[in-house]
This record gives sequence, structure tokens and C-alpha cells, in this order.
Amino acid sequence: MVFEEILEAIVEKIASNSKFSKEQIRQSLSVYRDSNSDFLLFLNKVSSSPVVDAENLYNTLLEKKIPEIENLACHDTHLSFNLNKKMFFKDILCSMHSRDIDFGKSNVGKRDTVVVDFSSPNIAKLFHVGHYRTTVLGNFIKNLMKNAGYNVVSLNYLGDWGKQFGLVLLGFEMFGSEDELEKNALMHLFEVYVKINKEAANDPAIHDNARNIFREMEEFKNEKYMSLWRKFREMSINNFKRLYKQLNIEFDVYSGESFYYESAKEFASSTSIATTEEDGSKVIDCAEYGNALIQKSDGTTLYLTRDICSAIDRITTYNAKKLVYVVSCEQDLHFKQLFSCLEKLGYDRSMFEHVNYGSVKGMSTRGGTVHFLEDIIQTSSEAIKARLLVNEDMNSEDIEKTAKILAISTLLVADFSAKRIKGYAFDFEKRANCEKGSGAYLQYAHCRLHSIEKNNSSSMADDLSSIDFSVIDVPEIHDLCYRLLWYERILNLCLEDYEPSRLVLYLMDLAKTINNLITKFRVLGESEHIAKARLLMFSACRTVIRNGLLVLGITPLNKM
Repeated sequence: MVFEEILEAIVEKIASNSKFSKEQIRQSLSVYRDSNSDFLLFLNKVSSSPVVDAENLYNTLLEKKIPEIENLACHDTHLSFNLNKKMFFKDILCSMHSRDIDFGKSNVGKRDTVVVDFSSPNIAKLFHVGHYRTTVLGNFIKNLMKNAGYNVVSLNYLGDWGKQFGLVLLGFEMFGSEDELEKNALMHLFEVYVKINKEAANDPAIHDNARNIFREMEEFKNEKYMSLWRKFREMSINNFKRLYKQLNIEFDVYSGESFYYESAKEFASSTSIATTEEDGSKVIDCAEYGNALIQKSDGTTLYLTRDICSAIDRITTYNAKKLVYVVSCEQDLHFKQLFSCLEKLGYDRSMFEHVNYGSVKGMSTRGGTVHFLEDIIQTSSEAIKARLLVNEDMNSEDIEKTAKILAISTLLVADFSAKRIKGYAFDFEKRANCEKGSGAYLQYAHCRLHSIEKNNSSSMADDLSSIDFSVIDVPEIHDLCYRLLWYERILNLCLEDYEPSRLVLYLMDLAKTINNLITKFRVLGESEHIAKARLLMFSACRTVIRNGLLVLGITPLNKM
């Protein structure tokens, strides 16, 4: 039993009792989840006389007494009604029991390959909160699309090329220390980067020197710089992998701008869609998005040039049907120009998607004012650990692991609670808050449900035919089962707009309902037939909370 099956059953029943086809009913039917109605049927979408047709259909359905629907009402041009949840609750619970970890999965993607580009930090820099949004949002999209049956290639396109690395290399020449580099590579390189930027603010020649260094790198004229750059890149990736492991994130591919500096030069010199300006630079006319610069007058290529070559390579290498880029809204124009260029090269515009998000404000790497993610996770973990130490049932290893997962859960849910396009000024106290409405609240609900299963394992029913469903045949449970079934609907909606706040708000609402029901529908101490039925219900609740947390990228806890 899945949501779409119920929807199709309703469409078929209404169509068979009206003058409209199933396609027209599907077009008119809107799933509308509120306290009054589950569905709205807008006849004005398919009828030239919607008021008359709405009234006629209302009278017909009322007369036929279709068992799947109830509380039917007519409102001028549309009808509203509820699902007869009593009719479906048993099938919903049985279906969820059999599907378990697979509940919510589908084959919408039909194994089509999608490359999801996310995280993409700059090498030689520490991973700060500004990179966090693309990383967790991209991981959510990866999980969501895998869940929907896509073959997902997760790709980390590192910022490892450009004039800024000329600046880093120059800074290391002036302020660097091999000893400090070995102790803490990225922290030392960060300190070097801050120092060289302060020097550059008073000495414009530094930027000229940095540009010259980068030009030498592109022309393979300085092996010393290239060797140092390769060393910084390897150190950076190792550091990033350590952090990704904490976040439970893995990448299939580590790529970067540097992979395409040769092909970018070849493309810029040979492409027929570019024109040469008076100063020797090359641009591509992107209509309303302006002229896109792909080669400077000195012959060096740009980020856009390398992105064009990278996109072509991804399509060819992975036979990708879609490329998804998870990048801040600050880069909106860049991606409009990129997709315009690719379209001019003959690619279908629908193959490319930029999933943007609001930026995290209040940080400046150049000035040294920055919140590093590892420090934030560590500080938050220590605060949570202090609270967990009072739990005598947990050993020190459990406490350490649990505190880290809770810290990450809290940070992630805080980020996902609002629509992704909304930016925010980073507030550590707010982001580390483990109160109601946070990631810890969802973890607490999962822990309670796991505890109920663990403490009543003898009442777990392998054979569902032994379940007495009459003892949970009450409106509260009917409504709960429909809410659980909505998990599939929520995932489908998330797939349309890549909006994690939909899933977070759904899980929060569900957790609140579950916490109230746990008190009312006790399992421990009840007679066997009541305990079995209630346990099946709470097991279904845990399935949804657990599966939802996994899609968000959160490791579910069983004890806290």
C-alpha cells in the first residue's frame, strides 16, 4: 500500500461516476493536507461550467456513497473530501511492516544517472560554515535521488585552481613554515592566507605577483610551484575526508578545476560559439545573461571555461542524464551563463539544474573572521557530552559517539528547518541548541520508539495474521497511519524542489504526535493482543522517523 495507489483508487472511482476521464480527474485533484480536508477537486481546471458540474458531481458521489471518501462538500467550483482512513489503516501498517527500510523508496529515477556536484571547498583552506550548507544540502539531494531510484554520482569539484592559489603560494614563500605545515597543514595555510591578504591590502604589486605565479602554473613553467600546489591539494583532501567521515558523507569522485585547465585552453581557442574582443579576450553571447568571459586578454582561462569543459566531461564519462549543481545563490548568474553556453553547444537545457541556497553571513576568510566547522562540532559535542555524563547506562565510548551525532543532528536540522533560499547570520548558540524543534528532538522520538520495541520484543509479531487490529481501530490511529503514509508524498514533493525543510517539518510534526500517543497507548504491561497491535503501530512510526533521518543525512540513535 503506497500513497499513489490510494490516490489512483480515488481517481478511478470518481472518474467512473462522472463525465470526466481519469486524466481529467488527476489534473483536477489536489492533495490538500489540513485539519478540514485531505483532497480538493477543482472542476474549473477541466470544465467550462464548473459550478454546475461541481454540484452535479457532488450529488452523484453523495448518492453512490463511495467507501474510500467521506466528509464530501461542494464549494462553488470545487469539491472537498477526506480519505476514509479507517478503510486503509490496516493495509498501511501491514505494507510498512513488510517494506521496513525500503518504505519510501521508489523507481521514479529508472536508474538514470545523475551527477550531483556539492561541497566543493577550496584547497589550502579550512572547512568553514559557509561550505556546510552546500555539503549537507547536496548530501540530502544525493540521498533523496538514490531513494527515488536514480543512479547518483556524488562529485566533489574542488576549488583547486585560479589566481588565489598564486596568492597562497606567494604567501607560503613569504610566511610559510614546513614545520607548521606538518603539524596542522590547513590551519597554517589559513594563517598564511590571512597574512598575505593583509599585505596585499597595502601593496597592489602582490596581486600582480600572484597572477604571474598562476600564469606560470598554467603554462607549466615552474615545477616548484606545481609540486607545492600538489602537496597542498593532497593535504587538503585528506583533511576534508576526515571531516566528511564525521558528517557521514562520502563522495564517489573527487574532481577539481585543475582537471580541466588544459581542455579549457583548448576549448577557448577552438570553440565556434565565442567571439574575440578588441583586447584579445574571448566571450560567449548569453543573450539576457550578458557576455560570458571565457578567456582573458593575457590568455588565462576562467572558472566558467573550466565548468563548461567539466560539464561536457561528466555527460560523456558517466552517460549522465542530468547534472545537478548545489551552489549558493550568489552564483546564480554564473550558472545561467554556464547553462546558456552548454545549450549553444547543443545540449538540452533540461539536463542542467542549479539548486541554490541563501548564504551564511558574517564570515570573511580573507580577514580571518570565520567559524570553522570542526571547531563548532567539537564545542557542541563537549556541551552535549556534559549532559550525557549523568546517564549511568552509557559508557564513555557511547557518550563520545552519541554527543558527536547529536551535535551534527542539531546543526543539520537547524539549517534545514527554513527554506533553503533563506540566508542567515551564523549564531553558534542558536545552531547548537538541543531543545524541542531541534535534531535532538527527532533523535529523542526515535530513541523512545526503539526502547518500546526493545523492552517488548517478546510481543513483536512475525505473523501479522495474529494481530487483533480492532484494538487500534480508533480515529487517532487512523489519522496517524495516514500521516505515516504521507512520508512517501513528502519525498516526492522534495524531489520536485529539493527542499529539505518539507521533510524536517513533516518529521517534527510526526514526532510531536508520536510523543503524545506513546503516553496514551502504552505497550508495557498490556495484555498480549493489545501489546502486539500497538507495537506494530509504533514500529511503523520508527520506520518513518528512521528512514527520514537517513534521507536527511542523520545517523539515527537508539539511546541518548
